[in-house]
Parts: sequence; structure tokens; C-alpha cells
Amino acid sequence: MGPRTLHLWGNPMEKKPSQVSAESLALYWYLLENETEIELVFSNNVYLSTARQLPLLLSENGEPISGYHNIIASLWRTETINDRNQLFENVLLHFVESKINETTEYQLYLNRLNYFNFTRLEFTKLLAWPFSYNYPTSQRNNLRHNLGLSDNEEESDKQEDIEEEDLTQSKTFKLQKVKRKAQKEQLTDLKNNLKFRERSSSLLKEWKEMRYSEALLSDRSRKIPADYLLYANLYIQLNLPDGKQIREAMKLKLESSFCNKIESELNHYNKLADENSLKFRAPTFAEQSNVATSLYYLAKMYI
Repeated sequence: MGPRTLHLWGNPMEKKPSQVSAESLALYWYLLENETEIELVFSNNVYLSTARQLPLLLSENGEPISGYHNIIASLWRTETINDRNQLFENVLLHFVESKINETTEYQLYLNRLNYFNFTRLEFTKLLAWPFSYNYPTSQRNNLRHNLGLSDNEEESDKQEDIEEEDLTQSKTFKLQKVKRKAQKEQLTDLKNNLKFRERSSSLLKEWKEMRYSEALLSDRSRKIPADYLLYANLYIQLNLPDGKQIREAMKLKLESSFCNKIESELNHYNKLADENSLKFRAPTFAEQSNVATSLYYLAKMYI
């Protein structure tokens, strides 16, 4: 029986979770506030989990627990709360996982400014080649498909190619086509960025109304699992290269008191991180994200 081990996205040298994962950041913050005998490992290896995702908690007997919802349920300090409050806390957590997480994923992978100036560069620090390129590219393509942001553009490009296939492919024409495509992509990006900034602010407004409703939660001051994940998402969004635009959109849509509370919470977690005394260890060779171990775990899944 070994210690419980929590595998997260993060830099082993810096001993801090990476901002590519709201779930890793949220669990890290939870452990900072709640002393728990858990070993933290920034392995960055999704193949350790059959679900191919991090975070991953390994129990004392090696049983794997994947996903924020399941992990926080196994770690959460025991408290006596009524069934109604427990049900609503689960609803709030599902709200963050299904809706708020999505807006953060958009900002990380589909906002071009954030993707090329942070996300893609961050993965070069976390993963070995070629995973440092393949993983964020795959995440980006899957998210674009899941959000329905690719179909219209692809159909438009196909139609344009059909219309122009008989035209002479002169150098001037090709340059004009490249320029026109770049302008179209820029307009699409601006439209989608605005859409998701507004969506994020609207969801936060909805969250506030639910989270601090006296009719729904009897003790609104008590911290709940959804709080950690919400603030981790906001921390990531506001600290990305395009974070200033997101902050301005929040100020326009939300009450100043709520915006101040958000900033206060994020400052609190920043200070905690500077004074942390959590137990870390470096990933073993078998836990690292490299070609050999990744192929081993991948083959193990199908044997």
C-alpha cells in the first residue's frame, strides 16, 4: 500500500500546475487549503489513465480515479449536509464542468492570440516531441468540431475552390486568394471571440444567481467543490494574452461587487501558492510523457 498519488498537468521543475488545465489548478488549490496526505506528480501523461485524461488520482492500492468530479468527491472533507444541499452542489459543479469549462477551452485552443502565444508554447514545456505538437492540435480540432465552428467555414472554402478551379492560377491571383482567406479568418475569429466573451459573462451572471441564492443553498458562505473549479477557469481566462478583453467584458456585464469578489479570490489563491508546503515528487521514467512509455500504455489498453 503506497501513498495516494495525484497526477496533474504542470511543470515538475516549478512545482506548479499548468494553466492549460483548470481541473489541475482547482485540485491544487483545494489541497493548498486542505491538508491531505497526497503526493503530487506533474507527469503530463494522459496515457496513465484509460480515460486518457488528467488529472488522475491513484489510491493507496493503485486504483485509478479520473476526472475532477470523481477525484474531488474522494478527497472532499466529510461534512454533514442535507440531501437537498448536496444535490444542488452537484448541479453547480455540473454547470461549471459543462458550461464554464467550455468557454475556457475555447480561449485556450480556438482564440488564435491565446493559442499561438500561450497554449502551443506551454505544451512544448510539458510534453516531448511529437506530443507537444500533436496533443494541442488534436484538442483544437476536436473542440472546433464539437462547438460547430468548422462546418460553415469548410463548406465555404469548398464552394470557393469549385468556383475558382477553372481560373488561371497566376501568382497575383494566388496572393489575392491567400489575402482574402486571411481576412475571412480574421473576421470569423473576431466574431467568435466576441461571442464567447459574452457567453462567459452571461454564464457567470447565471452562476452568481444560483450560487448565492438563499432558497437553494442554506449556507452560502461555505466553500464547495464547484467554487474551486470556477475560479480556476477564471484565473486561466484572465491571465491569457487576450485576458484583458475578457476582463473588460465581465466588467460590462457583471456587478462591480461580484467582479471584486472574483479578483479577491484569485489573489487569495496566488498567495497560497507562494507559501505552499505540499508534497511533490518527480515523475518516474514510466510515468513521464515520452514516446516509449506512451506506446507502452497505448498498447496495454488494447491487450
